[in-house]
Amino acid sequence: MRFWNPFLMGVALFSLSCDGDDADCAEPLNIAAVEPDNNPAGYEVLIRGEGFTAGAVVRFGNVVADARRIDRDVLIAEVPGGIDGPVELSVQSGNCIARTGFEILTNYPSDQPLSAPFIIVPPLNIGFNSGIDNLWYNLADPDHLFCLDRSGNDFQTIGFNSLECHQTNPLLAGNRVEGEYVGDFESLLLRVIRDRETEIYDGYAIDPALVNSDSALVLFLVSRNTNRQLILQAADPNLSMPDCDVSFLFPECQ
Repeated sequence: MRFWNPFLMGVALFSLSCDGDDADCAEPLNIAAVEPDNNPAGYEVLIRGEGFTAGAVVRFGNVVADARRIDRDVLIAEVPGGIDGPVELSVQSGNCIARTGFEILTNYPSDQPLSAPFIIVPPLNIGFNSGIDNLWYNLADPDHLFCLDRSGNDFQTIGFNSLECHQTNPLLAGNRVEGEYVGDFESLLLRVIRDRETEIYDGYAIDPALVNSDSALVLFLVSRNTNRQLILQAADPNLSMPDCDVSFLFPECQ
């Protein structure tokens, strides 16, 4: 089950054209955003706009994509194979067509944490209750972990000792992590400093059943920089991270 995601806020340029009579296009058809605006074949993207009718057709270039309509403002489409590079992404509803740009990547970006190939649009935040655990791993990439320091102040701030780790990708290893809760444990703001650039994630706790997780708590995050989704699951506290220098962190991260 997938639902609308209020955190996905990217912006894309669009154009609106009508292939039929103007009367056929009286209902506005717009593409406001494609999130993310680049992905390899086999990955889903979320298309936000208005006027998406039942039976709307999504094309990448001239290739019709597998797509599903969430509502009149949201579509989810899978990037097709067989083409790559910059392409036109279009949505056709009846005789109306809205167009924007998209880039089909040959490979997933190595400098970005791996997202799941599917888009999830979770329901309302279920809340954190009494804070978060210390060690988390990326549900789409078990080698990618976060060690979040317990600060001691009602878990309102993730401490200076927090670290992003990856057992095989040096671009995602040893990066400093900061964060804080927004409101009364309503949502989480995570800042990851990678190669002197700060990537900011907004997120909250979601029902683990949405991602078929047996964990007690799952964190759903969306990057402000790329609009890519990141799903973190509480890890076994005895999990080791051999390629990360975590000797200065809590025992759970060693």
